[in-house]
Amino acid sequence: AMPAELLKAHLCGEIFCNLRRAGLSALRLRLAMDFIEAHLREDLSRGVLARQAGLSTYHFARLFKVSTSLSPREYVMDRRALRARELLETGKWKAVAVATEVGFCDQSHMDRHLRRIFEASAAEFFPSAHAHPKRPHLHPSILAKNV
Repeated sequence: AMPAELLKAHLCGEIFCNLRRAGLSALRLRLAMDFIEAHLREDLSRGVLARQAGLSTYHFARLFKVSTSLSPREYVMDRRALRARELLETGKWKAVAVATEVGFCDQSHMDRHLRRIFEASAAEFFPSAHAHPKRPHLHPSILAKNV
């Protein structure tokens, strides 16, 4: 190969590597996060999210993790758990309805994620449970929404 072709290949590879390390552009990341928020109840597979971002599933998943330190699935589950907590704390929703509203397949699925993130079950977020508040620790990954 000619030296100019080698240099071009090297520079293109370097630029591609730098893009991978940089993660999603701020616009694509914001669009992905906004889409997730607006569609928590729906199927939010990597494929669906990747199509929204205009990337292949593989590249979207890698770039999203670089940008947020979470896989798309981890981020979606954390956002669902946070939204579930917010709805439960209003006292206006039954736990089973909250699970459906935020996209968990059932209440036990929601409970598993609430325990993982907040170290508390759904019942502990109802206002009546706050007589003896166990204010669960907020997992840092859900604070990353406004990255």
